[in-house]
Amino acid sequence: LQARTSAVASATVLIIGQRQYLNPITKKLSESFSSIISRESKDQGYSIVNAYELLLEDIDSNLGWRILAECLLSYDNFSKVLLESNNTEPFKNFISQDMIEATLQIVTLLSKDDLNEEELNEIKTLLNDNADNVINYFFSPEEIEVDVDDEQKEPSILLSSFEGCKGLSAGHVFIVGLNKGQMPRAKKINNIDDYDSSKFLVAMTRTRKQLYLLTNKWYYSPKENPSGYKKSVFISMIGEDFVEDMGYLKSSDLDK
Repeated sequence: LQARTSAVASATVLIIGQRQYLNPITKKLSESFSSIISRESKDQGYSIVNAYELLLEDIDSNLGWRILAECLLSYDNFSKVLLESNNTEPFKNFISQDMIEATLQIVTLLSKDDLNEEELNEIKTLLNDNADNVINYFFSPEEIEVDVDDEQKEPSILLSSFEGCKGLSAGHVFIVGLNKGQMPRAKKINNIDDYDSSKFLVAMTRTRKQLYLLTNKWYYSPKENPSGYKKSVFISMIGEDFVEDMGYLKSSDLDK
């Protein structure tokens, strides 16, 4: 399966997944490519810019408000909000009105194509210590692309866990092992926790040109899992207009 999105590229290919998938992929790619780097995981797989990205798409996004609260509130205050919140009421209902009003102002400013000097000063005041990161992320000049002859330059390949891909980006991103019950761990949509959702969101937004979502019928052998794996529920959440189903391929097909 493949979909398209955009980001700022720093590598030719980025492969994201769990270690049981990355290790054999690294071994296989090493047979043909020399520029392969493995990225260790970080403690947190998302940041405040991911919260604003979600809120720009949907100002009532529960995940957006939750990530924002985790980034801005102290540990004690965030823990208190988590204890008070529930699954039936919007998460932002448990956040202070001052924080909500400031966030609405910030989202309004971030929705603009560019900021004048007055608006720039306003968003700096609202964002405080987060100003530079957020402003650079949403308003930095686009990079100029230079065409490179693929036959003359070997692609750089970066492999990373879901937790470690924060801050990375590439022209082509492959997310592997998207199987039901593995990523996310929950098998039903209403049981998926925010942590898995945020990891998948961060992984998707590493892409500049092309995003490939890979699911597999079996891990090692059909004999070990006769019924096969089902694709991740995350894939079904993406609109059909944005996905091209390329079907399943056998390893023998790839060799050809």
